[in-house]
Amino acid sequence: MRNISLTRATPPYIEHVAQIITQTSTEITKAPAFGRDLHLHRFSGTEEDKRAGSFWLSKRLGRAPNLERIAVTNGTQNSILMLISALVGRGGTLATECLSYPQIGALCSLLGARVVAVDQDENGIVPTSFENVCRTERPSALYVIPTIQNPTCTTMPLDRRREIAAIARTHGVVIFEDDAQGMLPAEGPVPLAAVAPDITWYVATLSKCISVGLRVGFLVAPTRGDLDQVMSRFARMSMWFPTPFSASLATTLIRTGRADDIVACIRREMDRRHALASEVLADVSHIRASNSLFLWLRLASADQFRTVDSFTRQVGISIRGYHEFIVPGAKSFSPGARVSLTSASIGELEDALLRLSRLADATE
Repeated sequence: MRNISLTRATPPYIEHVAQIITQTSTEITKAPAFGRDLHLHRFSGTEEDKRAGSFWLSKRLGRAPNLERIAVTNGTQNSILMLISALVGRGGTLATECLSYPQIGALCSLLGARVVAVDQDENGIVPTSFENVCRTERPSALYVIPTIQNPTCTTMPLDRRREIAAIARTHGVVIFEDDAQGMLPAEGPVPLAAVAPDITWYVATLSKCISVGLRVGFLVAPTRGDLDQVMSRFARMSMWFPTPFSASLATTLIRTGRADDIVACIRREMDRRHALASEVLADVSHIRASNSLFLWLRLASADQFRTVDSFTRQVGISIRGYHEFIVPGAKSFSPGARVSLTSASIGELEDALLRLSRLADATE
């Protein structure tokens, strides 16, 4: 029995999308200025890059952010690294969900910052827990994924977003909003950056909604002054610059409308994969979000997870358990496992889900 990995949360491979990207890449390399552009750093993005980014982000934010508030970066991790370094700092404290993006803990450790856990429920961060953390731990910032949270697949309702923003503002806490999959749902609550733009740093990427290899991110600051303050610390460090080719590809895809075509293709494919998962896993408790790249298996206890972990190994499936996402000090969370719907072909996914469907019998 061949092992099937359901671990990577990346856009599914779609032949039509590959053709669009190949065609656009060819057009870029044939442009007269291509060779010259490769001789220049793309520090924070060109005006054309920022204009494309502003237009793209307006689809989520409801209005196009001013270009002076935007930095084009080499992806989400670099954006978050700069924010933690500049706004939390060595010895500072960052709050985040109990179960969160694993690299947050690693980045804080690298930068000498402390990370503290905030309780979460089916609607995201619990306001009373966040209030308590603000009072007792005095975090400088909150890192949060309110739309299709990684790994729990929950989406924070608008009222909860307003409540969390109000608490953050009261305690002088800035918000780092990671909207990695925000473009995938056809509709949903507006980002925290639209609810509280004065205290929210908005982080978006094309690697989850276009292609994982397109390492282009957009960082939107509350004000131009805020952006200048952060970016001045990294002006001579090129690790966060988008590569000229990637930036040109992203800008061209957005400007021509091809990025919209790609998102539409991915949404259709995710509709198909979610329908398959819903049918095959009808007897297995799980959470799915509209067009999300993964689902979350809900488990009753750590003991049940050990049973699930043993079972998936026996049937040749690789998934990611909740222990990979636990924030140090987390006390209140629900065990589970993240199952990618995109890292395998549709045929392999069906095979893997059929194997996983026997989980209901294994955990009785």
